[in-house]
Amino acid sequence: MPLLARFAGPAFAIAFVLLSAVRDVYFSGLFQGLGFWGVILLAFGLSSAMLLAVAAATPRDIALLLRHPWPVAVVNGATALAWIGFFHGLKVLEPAIVNTVYNGMGPLTIVVVAWRAARRPGAVAAPVGAMLRVRQAAALALGATILALGLVVVSGRSGVASGPPWRDLLGLGGAAAGGVAISVGHLYARQLSDAGVTEAGVFGARFLLAVAIAAAAEAASGGAVLSGALGARATLLLAGAALALVVMPSFLLQFAVSRTDPLPLNVIRALGPVLVFAAQRVEGRVGFSGWTLACILAYCTIAIGGALAEVAALRRPRA
Repeated sequence: MPLLARFAGPAFAIAFVLLSAVRDVYFSGLFQGLGFWGVILLAFGLSSAMLLAVAAATPRDIALLLRHPWPVAVVNGATALAWIGFFHGLKVLEPAIVNTVYNGMGPLTIVVVAWRAARRPGAVAAPVGAMLRVRQAAALALGATILALGLVVVSGRSGVASGPPWRDLLGLGGAAAGGVAISVGHLYARQLSDAGVTEAGVFGARFLLAVAIAAAAEAASGGAVLSGALGARATLLLAGAALALVVMPSFLLQFAVSRTDPLPLNVIRALGPVLVFAAQRVEGRVGFSGWTLACILAYCTIAIGGALAEVAALRRPRA
């Protein structure tokens, strides 16, 4: 494998976690004075229009999407729930906590799906079964760190001043539900890919419901984007930030997954919460919380240890 191609995947993964850290901190601050519906509308409305135009140039994509309405519907519903829950969490909670909870729910969701599949007779060979047990143990440990972060929030020990308990719980619930939803959405998006839909077609079609909900909410609330109160220049700048910090990381992750071995990819992604914590310290709006940092470091250690243990389980010879 050429040297450039060998390091392209990890480079995409590193760019993904760096941009994601900037995204979480930047939009968390922005959402204190601006609703997130306009950001969803700009980011996914523009990207969907561009990518569906590309897909329309190959009518086969459109025909395949119409032939698989259920996966398309599930992907749209899951994607809308994921981003709305995630952005709501960023609006009310510490960004590093939201990032950890959102990403930490992914392994838990995948383990539940894999556990159900493993219960089918003859579905799992010995080494894969060992790997599943490792994943289950790591997911339970990651779940414990997520619960610990929840306690940090509701006890008022995070870096953001606590609001009413219901607000904090809604923020945590939004981040957790978003993490589950985005994982389910990825599983159904893979079905569309397996059916022959191109990456542009899948990506362009998955945000349609999110755009519709955001447009309706923005219009109903008199949001600054649709009402024009933000101004043309500020709207263009916001659209550029939304495309660069919301859409671009999704592309980078997609490229990284297809070009990187699971171990380095999982290790790089596990460092994401630490980068978000560092970014929020640089920005300065969020206060320092040793409790948050301790939970995040525990999360990263468990995630990296779990990734290493999975590889060891796969390489272990059968008894």
